[in-house]
Amino acid sequence: MAQISPRPPPAAMFASLVNMGLRGQHPLFAPDDIADAMRDAPETDASRGLERAAADAMGRAGRRLMRSRSLAEARTVVSALPPPVRHAVIRAWFRFLAHVPRSAPEKLN
Repeated sequence: MAQISPRPPPAAMFASLVNMGLRGQHPLFAPDDIADAMRDAPETDASRGLERAAADAMGRAGRRLMRSRSLAEARTVVSALPPPVRHAVIRAWFRFLAHVPRSAPEKLN
């Protein structure tokens, strides 16, 4: 009988993504989307504020990402977002990584 491997806990998947991100690997995002997000970036999203609809869409996407059973499923969630929301998520991810101490991912595991 085939053994079903348990779903990794969300914190473990998140820690893995942070570790990869700190090494310059961003598997949730297509390289073209990253380039577009950075090229089309407003001076700062924070100074403009996100429109309520975009912020709500980011929140829903975050909840769906945390329920993802695999990296492939998480990538599908991200790629299904409308481009302005996807780009805002990408910029938020890179801002987050810029503030993560290099020792933090080990503490998540």
